[in-house]
Amino acid sequence: MVAAVQADIAALGDLTGYRALAAAAVAMGRILDDPRQVTTQPSAAKQLASLLEVLRRAAAPRRGRLAVVQAMTDGRASAGS
Repeated sequence: MVAAVQADIAALGDLTGYRALAAAAVAMGRILDDPRQVTTQPSAAKQLASLLEVLRRAAAPRRGRLAVVQAMTDGRASAGS
């Protein structure tokens, strides 16, 4: 679970200012990996989902498909002038 959480965080890109939340998410992953903490795992799973959602929102916004197409179209129009 820790590796999956780290991969998810890495895929989000620059999370400057949210390193503590990223570390907390990894800590929740460790709890989920530990068979001795079975009673804590449901709460950790809920917290992990919440933290990952916050981190996804904090990640650099991605441009939608329409914005990408418009940028390509604008580039062609200015290149032809």
